[in-house]
Amino acid sequence: MNVKRVAINFVAIACIAAGIVGLILFGSNQILGSELSKYEYRIDMGKDLRELEIKEDFGDVEINWVVDNKQMIELKGRAPDEVIKKIGEFEVRNGKLVLNYVNPQDKGWFQINFGFQSQSRNHEVIIHATEDMVLDRLASKQSAGAFHMSGGQVKRLEAASSFGGVSVSKLKGEFAKLTSDAGEVKANSVDAEIQAHSSFGSIELLNTRKPLQVHAESGSIEIDQLEPHAIDAKSEFGSIDVRVSPEFDGRYDLRTEFGSTEAPESKNRSDMLIKARTEAGGIKIVEK
Repeated sequence: MNVKRVAINFVAIACIAAGIVGLILFGSNQILGSELSKYEYRIDMGKDLRELEIKEDFGDVEINWVVDNKQMIELKGRAPDEVIKKIGEFEVRNGKLVLNYVNPQDKGWFQINFGFQSQSRNHEVIIHATEDMVLDRLASKQSAGAFHMSGGQVKRLEAASSFGGVSVSKLKGEFAKLTSDAGEVKANSVDAEIQAHSSFGSIELLNTRKPLQVHAESGSIEIDQLEPHAIDAKSEFGSIDVRVSPEFDGRYDLRTEFGSTEAPESKNRSDMLIKARTEAGGIKIVEK
């Protein structure tokens, strides 16, 4: 656990140092900036939209899926004027909508969201869909900022943030890849195969139905099955806790270098496998 503590302290010290250097080099006005403008636009997506791609450097992204048959997308939030000008030109082309919120005038790592309401960049995407609408792909990539999505039908979801949490709920699809370099990864009631990874942060996957591949380099893993499925979970420095469905009739394969393991006896009535590995952390499997 000492290694984990050293790693977390190193990240914290690096962030503080970056802030001090930024103040010295750029001054508080350059870092915090002036008040950001609000925006609100609507895009007609028709019946052709199949792919949505989102790019952002420093700002939160929230996607909400509403079934009301309006077949349009609402975009609203707060951003620099240069970005708002770009937003007004977004449109669906050949079945694809690209929301590129990246501001070319950003100066390195120092244009960061410090939590002030007037300066916090945020983008809300409201998808007004028909009941049978399904996106082939939705991809979001952020340098610094949280990602949250609620609802929807997406065959393949890819959400990644370098510095910020990733959270998805009430989603139906085939595959979801959720990644954060420094932040929590959460999924609740996601009816899809999930691949989740966090370098510095915990992973929480609740009400799962499909196979999982989970890797937390420095953080705990919590999984709660709604239906029985295979799990492959790994944590270098953190515990793994799994609550399995009573219908799970496969076997358990648990191993830890420095920690304890606890699990019910394997039923061995199917080839379904729950595999868990830790270097320094306990593993606990409980049948609900």
